[in-house]
Amino acid sequence: MPEPFPDSIKSFEIDASDAGLKRPILAAEAGRIFAKWANVELTLGSMVAVLVGDMGALAVLDSIRARNSQMDAIRAIAAERIVHGETLALLKPVFGLIDRAAKPRNKLAHCVWGTIPQLPDALLLCEPKAMLKVSRSSLQMDGTRTTEAPTESKISFEHGYKTSNDAALALIKTMRDGTEVWRQADFNRPRALLDASIIALAQLTVAISGDPLTQAAAQARAQLVSHLQKSEAPG
Repeated sequence: MPEPFPDSIKSFEIDASDAGLKRPILAAEAGRIFAKWANVELTLGSMVAVLVGDMGALAVLDSIRARNSQMDAIRAIAAERIVHGETLALLKPVFGLIDRAAKPRNKLAHCVWGTIPQLPDALLLCEPKAMLKVSRSSLQMDGTRTTEAPTESKISFEHGYKTSNDAALALIKTMRDGTEVWRQADFNRPRALLDASIIALAQLTVAISGDPLTQAAAQARAQLVSHLQKSEAPG
């Protein structure tokens, strides 16, 4: 699991310039997560198509762009169209699994990526709200801005900022609290959750594709129940 920013690192400056280039292996891991999420959405579309037809599924997916609203619409359609009680009861755990899979994917997609020299094997995920708060607070706090002119050892102007120690510590704490440390092993569980979501949706789609009383539908439900139980296991 990703870790909080380590307390052992007292002084740091997060470099948010092209972290993917600086951490290519971790960027590739994130790319795998994004690709698997696209497969989740494809399998969701197939399930909706079984319930409302191909054109109806396209209408739902095209008309609603926001992910949360789209998922809510799909849940509502499934709850309305699935009338077999045992199958209907599986909707909540299936969508719960998808929600769990979506959380790390969303962090990777929406957080600011950063790096620091002290953690050469890690990608930092910084909450945009925390970074914005630090940026705005540093501009608004009381203090003295300084500029040092170029010298023989420096070829550019350097800008600094002197302020109270308490104010600086508060900003550092905000940045620490809003940052997660991701290493290569931390991508394993999110990837497994996405794989589990794809399998669960495929099994649910089989279960709703015909008469729920058939042996094929019953077998799909049994496999889905077993799969969901395994997916709940930590690891």
